[in-house]
Amino acid sequence: MGCSAIKNFIPTVCTAYGWAFADRVIWWYNIIGIISERIMVKYYSKIICVSENDKQLALKYEIALEEKLQRMKNWEDRYFKAKEKFRSYFK
Repeated sequence: MGCSAIKNFIPTVCTAYGWAFADRVIWWYNIIGIISERIMVKYYSKIICVSENDKQLALKYEIALEEKLQRMKNWEDRYFKAKEKFRSYFK
């Protein structure tokens, strides 16, 4: 709620480490999660998604436009690149 108070004064950024509606839980819990995220996203200048899956879920459930979502490059990228490089030695 603090974001709504400072929306017009200070740009705010949200970091999505997962969404409430991403887990397989009771259907009404997912609906509440989607609605609350759609309301709060209006107050964020940018949403940083920690994984591609989080970004795709936000797009799938129309939480935010793609321009507002940004994927953070983290260990996943380095892990998969290293894995591919390792496998290439054995081809």
